[in-house]
Amino acid sequence: ARIWNAATGQLIATLTGHTAPVGVASFSPAGTRVVTASWDQTARIWNAATGQLIATLTGHTAEIGDASFSPDGTRVVTASSDQTARIWNDAATSQPIATLMGHLAEVNDASFSPDGTRVVTASRDQTARIWPVAAEYVQSLIRARTPLCLSVPFRQQTLGETPQEAESHEKACQACVPKFFAQLKGVPVGDAQTHIAAWRAYRGCLDRAR
Repeated sequence: ARIWNAATGQLIATLTGHTAPVGVASFSPAGTRVVTASWDQTARIWNAATGQLIATLTGHTAEIGDASFSPDGTRVVTASSDQTARIWNDAATSQPIATLMGHLAEVNDASFSPDGTRVVTASRDQTARIWPVAAEYVQSLIRARTPLCLSVPFRQQTLGETPQEAESHEKACQACVPKFFAQLKGVPVGDAQTHIAAWRAYRGCLDRAR
């Protein structure tokens, strides 16, 4: 895949590494990363400014036909001919957060809802399905003890943020994370609605703090 300057037509970066055709490439909401999906059964996340590989998402057992970021840019959803869609935390791990199983044929498309709490998938089995995914995401962070606050150097070097953006995001995160985990203290794993409410409150806190 290649990244081009839309105003000048100049080539910015060539994304090299897939071992089979690349069918899809899309930017993160902030425009700092690109996700690609390939017939080599992987999706890859790249720094949009430098073309540097950030993560390789492995686990599908057939070609991947679609991949896109969540509205907040923290997750990626992929759709595959192995009859599943998968959700990934692009900043923390190359392992899937959740595997969406149930379709009876290849999954052609998958995308997040505007608030990031659901995913819709479309399949050649002649159905589309809607999946609640916010609770699974929050629970995976807790199980893995994933640091929600990425360091300033990581944000600059890997996500391509400016020093001012990186410091602002890290400061906002440090202010909001304690409130987020406090809301979930003692909440049962199966209480999806509370997990979703806590995640929405956390994202709202970040938006206000920046």
